[in-house]
Amino acid sequence: MLSALVTAASVQELQGAPLVLARLRGGAAARRFARLERLWADAGYFSANLIAWCKHALGVALEIVQRPPGQKGFARCRAAGSSSARSPGSAATGG
Repeated sequence: MLSALVTAASVQELQGAPLVLARLRGGAAARRFARLERLWADAGYFSANLIAWCKHALGVALEIVQRPPGQKGFARCRAAGSSSARSPGSAATGG
């Protein structure tokens, strides 16, 4: 896990994402994650504005992971280019 933030249940994904993701570029986290280039998130974070904000404000690419057609429930996804990567989860870890 890269970062976490507890918010009220009324805070939607698109509202909370910049709050938690900005932590990756401040203070000690900036040094710790200096080589961070890509984040994965589920479809709840799909927004052209959020994708652009991640690129310009954080210098990282936000990739939205789509559910395979016909998939119901949880499905483990492999990160692109890796056979041993953990599945993308939330915006903070990837969806």
